[in-house]
Order: sequence, then C-alpha cells, then structure tokens
Amino acid sequence: MKITISAFSDKGIIRERNEDIIIIDNEVYRDYLIQNEFDTEELARPLLIGVADGLGGHNGGEIASEYVSRNISNVISKINFKSDFDNISKQISKSINEIHQSLLSKSRSELQLNGMGSTFTGLIFINNIIYLIHVGDTRCYRFRKGFLAQITLDHSLSEMTGSSAVANNLIVNSFGAGEKFFHDFEDISNRFMNGDAILLCSDGLYSEINNEDLENALNNNVNTELLINSAKDNGGKDNISVITINIDNYQMGI
Repeated sequence: MKITISAFSDKGIIRERNEDIIIIDNEVYRDYLIQNEFDTEELARPLLIGVADGLGGHNGGEIASEYVSRNISNVISKINFKSDFDNISKQISKSINEIHQSLLSKSRSELQLNGMGSTFTGLIFINNIIYLIHVGDTRCYRFRKGFLAQITLDHSLSEMTGSSAVANNLIVNSFGAGEKFFHDFEDISNRFMNGDAILLCSDGLYSEINNEDLENALNNNVNTELLINSAKDNGGKDNISVITINIDNYQMGI
C-alpha cells in the first residue's frame, strides 16, 4: 500500500499556544506543514500516524499530547504484529493503560501539571492492514467517491448518553483524566478500499466546519492548509490539526 500524507497543526486564532500535536512515523510536529509518502510494504515496520489534543492549564496540555504520542509510538515499535488479533489487542491494551496510568501519576505529582490529559486518534499501517487506536474526541473520517463518513465515535457526553441536549465538546474519556479510562482498538482494514482518502483531525477543525462543508471542501480538492484556514475564518477558537492520507495500491488485509 502506498500512502500520501499532508498534515498541519495550527494554534488557531484564540489560543496562545498549540496543545495539539501530530505524529508521523516516530516524529512529532506542531505549527508547520508536513508532506510525505510511504510504501508500507517497503517500510517493513509499523507506521503510526495520529493526532493528539492536549488538555490542561499552563503548558500541561502540550506536554500531555506529546507524552502520549511519543509513548504510543514507542509501544507500537515493540508489538508483535505477526501474532493474531486477540494477542495484538491484549498487548496494545496493556500498554495503552500503562500510558494512561503513568500520565495520571505525573499529573498528580506535579502541581503545575495537575489535570493535564490528552485525546489520541491514530492509525497503524502494516503492509495492507490498518489498525485504529482511539481515545477521546479527535476523529477519523473516510472519504470515498465524494462522500465523507465518520469512522470513530467521540468519547463525549453527548455521544455516550445519546442526548443532543448535552454540549458535544464535553468529553468523558482521555489519557490522564481520572481512574475511569477506556480505548478503542480495531482492525479497520475492511472499511477502506483502493482510492479512498482518510482524514484525521482534532475538534478544532470539525467544531468550526460541519461534516457537509468538510465533504464539499474535499470534493473541491481543498488541501490541508486551506482546511486549517477555513476553520480559522470561522472563528478558530481552538487549536486545529488536520492530516489527510490518500491510499493507493491497496489490497485489503493482505
């Protein structure tokens, strides 16, 4: 499988600092455009691409998002992905929970970092297999033949309760935020086909641009930078991170 990536993370209009972070193949990025191409078969190792949205006062949010992203990347490099899915899932779950507990302990032991946390939504590409790790309300979308579909379910109060009366920005789950913690880990290879595109983003994008307008923008070949600028034009109240991934030479699950 060949994938072409365009990614950008911006602090937006209102926020003083950027607490979002993007991770691509063991490298973390903030505040500038990243473009790259990978052949996952030639790479011969897991490729992690993800977005984390930091939470917390002072500089706690940016510390948390980088901590989570780097530690997940480290975990991925040690997982035996040649085993069956149940075994992979157990390895991932154990490590993900350890990252959460470690961040929670760090938050509680350092007063200036109290209350920090982070969401994370990332994809692991191995040959023609795609795994999803999801915590919080950063999102993964699929764009196919002109139509946008949300792959992830937000870990928000409105989604968890099914109530539209609840503000959709109230998340109930993140790394570092309390003892109750859960994560989604799935093999989502069968949700994609050759020619699809993937959109990963923080809530700074979709809170300013609804799904219909996102779909229209992608149909008009709007690039990553223009998506960021559109969110800023609509208010840019939060940090904004966007990754687009175009899939080519894909044979599902092989």
